[in-house]
Formats: sequence, C-alpha cells, structure tokens
Amino acid sequence: MKETCYGRMSWNATVAEGQKITMKVRTSLFPDAEGNATPWEKCVAVSNGENISSLPSVINALPYIQYRAEFETDDPATTPVLHWVKIEYYYSEPPIIVANSSGRIKFKSSYIYYPNQEIVYEHGAVIQSQRDGAVMLLPYNRHCLPGVNITKENQTVVEISMTDLAGRNFSYAGSTTISVKNSFNNSALLSEKDNVLPNLTLTLSTEYPALWERRFKRVLNESDINTSLYKIDSTPSAVKVDFYGRRKGVKLRLEKTTIDVSI
Repeated sequence: MKETCYGRMSWNATVAEGQKITMKVRTSLFPDAEGNATPWEKCVAVSNGENISSLPSVINALPYIQYRAEFETDDPATTPVLHWVKIEYYYSEPPIIVANSSGRIKFKSSYIYYPNQEIVYEHGAVIQSQRDGAVMLLPYNRHCLPGVNITKENQTVVEISMTDLAGRNFSYAGSTTISVKNSFNNSALLSEKDNVLPNLTLTLSTEYPALWERRFKRVLNESDINTSLYKIDSTPSAVKVDFYGRRKGVKLRLEKTTIDVSI
C-alpha cells in the first residue's frame, strides 16, 4: 500500500498594511489531531511555497493534515483575506524514511599487548573490540542506549538524538601522531514528541550487531513495554527494531545534529 508524502504549501491572500497572516500545518495518524499531533503553539510558521515535509510538525506517511491561519490586524473593522490554500502531496512506496545518519570513526592498534584491538565510535557509542568480542565503553550505564530513550506513556515513546558525521572517507596508517578534528555544523528538530506514527522501525548499520542487539534487549526487557509491541532482529551488518502501534501508534521525538569530521 502506497503512503502519502507531503510537498510544498502555498496560498494566496490579501494583506493590507497593519495586517498579518501566519500559516501553520500539522499531520496526524487519527482524524482527531488533538493529543495526536504537534500542538499549534509548538508549530512553526510556514513560508509561502515552503516544502512542509521538513517541518517538525509534519511527518510523511501520516494520512491526516490540518492547516491553521492566524489573522492579525491593527483595525478591528477589517481583516486580511485568505483566498485559497494548496498543499502538494504524492504517493510513495513504503517504507518512508523519516531521517538517516551515517559516519564512523575507527582506531585500530597493532601494539604487541593489544593485537588487533579496535576502538570505534558509532551511533553515539564508543566500542572496544578484540579477538574475544566487543564491549561498549560508552555510555557507562549498561541499562541505557546512546542517543535513544524508550519509555511508555499511553503508547510507546521513542526519543532519538541522531548524530551525523559529515566528511570524506579518510584513513591513515603509521607511527606518527595524527589528530581527528570535529566541529559543529548544524542541529535540527525533525519531529516533535507529540507526533504519533502507526509503526516505527529503527535500523542501525554496524559491524557489531550482537553487541547492539544485547543492549536493545536489555533496555526493552527492563521497560514496561509489552513484548508484543516490539521486535528485535539482527543481520551480520545491522540491527533492526520494529515498534508496533497496535491502534494507539508510536510517539516519536527526533533531533539530528551534524558534525564535520576531518583528519
């Protein structure tokens, strides 16, 4: 079944001096958006002709959409006039990708006392790997996930702080010292916590799927979330966690930070 994706929102209005129209938009899984979508006070103003799919209040694949026009005037006897509103949309084959990130930093030693030891940063975690297996050094707390918080309210709530490492692929080998430089590029809120999705799939590409699978299982087993509401699978190169809405949906808060990395 194809799913709805949203494009540009545009409108035509007559706005005199001393008047203003502020347009907002939000999507919902249910016809009644109250309590199932971003509250209007949290919705940012839309620019005429803006692609609304990048707004935190709009999630592709959600079938219901609302817009709100807020009128301001200096003269109570006259108001702005909104003539028409157009919201572009199209249909796409699932799955709909809300966001993605990439990047990994790896150090491999050849010391005699630490043969083939690797220190890896990926998905917010620092991992140490050697012949006997891998262990997650950071975060220290074995009962939490780096950058992911999973809780239960009326439905499952997934909060993700995603880090994207930007830069070209680069490797270096030798005995001299070399620095890995990083600098903040930008950060954006991609989904408000109030947004409710029918289902949600979180996929982590990794060279250590068994390690990530154990961590997800531990965190979810210790939560109050019923085992029928999620499923954990792994392959040699990834871990996938499916969260099922079961008529209530899954709440998603998602923010993404981009870091520029160079050597």
